[in-house]
Amino acid sequence: MSYLKRMATVLIAIVWLPSITANAMDYKQFEFLGTKNRVTGFATLGYSKIDEDNIQYLGYEEDGDYKPSTRIGIQLDTFVTDNFKITSQLVSRGFSVDGEEDIDLEWFYGVYNLNTEWKVQFGRVRTRRFIYSESLEVGYSYHWIRPPVATYYTGSYPVSNADAIDLQNEGTWRDFDYKLSLGIGTREFEVELSDTLDYSVDIEKIYSLSLNVSYDWLTWMFTAARGDITLSSDPLNTVLIPIALRTEPEFAAINEKLTAEDEVTVYVSTGISIDHSNWLVDIEWTDQSTDSEILNEVRTWHVSAAYQWNDFIPYIGFGNQDVRYGGDVSQEIADTFNTVLPRSLGDPFINGSRDILIGFTDRKSDVDILFAGIRYDFAKSLALKLEWNRVKYSGEVVSDI
Repeated sequence: MSYLKRMATVLIAIVWLPSITANAMDYKQFEFLGTKNRVTGFATLGYSKIDEDNIQYLGYEEDGDYKPSTRIGIQLDTFVTDNFKITSQLVSRGFSVDGEEDIDLEWFYGVYNLNTEWKVQFGRVRTRRFIYSESLEVGYSYHWIRPPVATYYTGSYPVSNADAIDLQNEGTWRDFDYKLSLGIGTREFEVELSDTLDYSVDIEKIYSLSLNVSYDWLTWMFTAARGDITLSSDPLNTVLIPIALRTEPEFAAINEKLTAEDEVTVYVSTGISIDHSNWLVDIEWTDQSTDSEILNEVRTWHVSAAYQWNDFIPYIGFGNQDVRYGGDVSQEIADTFNTVLPRSLGDPFINGSRDILIGFTDRKSDVDILFAGIRYDFAKSLALKLEWNRVKYSGEVVSDI
């Protein structure tokens, strides 16, 4: 993925919340093997374009493409008993972080109701990192084409779901409705950082706490989580360093620094959502920190305001994404190349290897994103959206579009 220098995007999307009965609020029920089942679905057909050539950002390209903003999903709820339900959800996306364009099993979990207030959820579940986590793929459920990029799409490890078990408590205290969740889980996935550099990511001991509190037109969310991250790769074998030099002590040290084993990462997020009269206001803040030299630390926030006028919802917002690293591995890589290969630095293959590794480890950035758009509900269960993004990367000026 190329790093953004100057970029602006225009996105157009039609979002659809269909079911078998083609009604957003209805659903199709049927019985199978003595169990009741419910089928629902959703879809977004989108088009996006960047005004800069040779730049890719979240799949957006200068030539324009439908893939980055297009997705379709179907969900099956099976009611085994009055107290036990199984939910599965399949999602097909045109763009994903790992570069694949296939169908993902996003959800596959069971829920057992212990009583009217307590329940246990187990299986492949959605992680509650944001206000809109549980409806992240359902474009019809919010007015943006996708939730604010600065916060929801950080380029960090995309832990949108996990294999976990959650203990949940829902209820009302005085005039407040609340939902508390305590969980433990794991997650494994692949990340493609460049054409030559891939990582296998294994996150264990994910302990999480999330709390959602609502009062009339105000909702507040808080999440805290930690996990042990292991990055499995052999970075030096993916770049063009001469085989005879890969065993040099200096390069072996670099290889060790480019991986991580059971590195603790802590994630905290909070936000409020206001739905008062015709106004919709969302504010979210996240922070991901680690002591590792290679894992990135990310701090993000965004503010968004919208106004509903008949079938139209115009909106505007601003977000910031600050990415940094705990160590300075890129300088050590440069020093190692200068020390071990002083006579070969004119070799384009070795220079290319050095640039790949330095580029991977020197990705500190400060990104400001201004966005505006409008949603138009032109038919039952159908909405048309138009959105513009202007991105300012590390202080550089971005052209208008």
